[in-house]
Amino acid sequence: MSRWIKLSVIAATATLTALPLVVAQPADAQTIQINPYPQQYPQQAQQPPRGGAWGDRDRDGIPNAYDNYNNNRRRGGGDQDHDGVPNRYDQDRDGDGRPNQWDRAPANPHVR
Repeated sequence: MSRWIKLSVIAATATLTALPLVVAQPADAQTIQINPYPQQYPQQAQQPPRGGAWGDRDRDGIPNAYDNYNNNRRRGGGDQDHDGVPNRYDQDRDGDGRPNQWDRAPANPHVR
């Protein structure tokens, strides 16, 4: 009986190794393709803008349309609570639910 079990395990293993493995990509996945023929196809693929439709060149969390310094992340002040409103104009900079004018520590979300 154990010989039949061994043979069936070997047969199942051989069958599984012969099958190709197919992994499906999610519908919203982005793929990057490398151009194997640069002489025939000199154009480079364009990557989608970062941060949605407006893009975010410096990746500070503020879309380029609203960022005064869209190529320098250190000058603009950023977006501390990542709500899309720059810190300079955000009424609740740390995102703790209390407006800056009534918050004891407007830059710290753990102190109200």
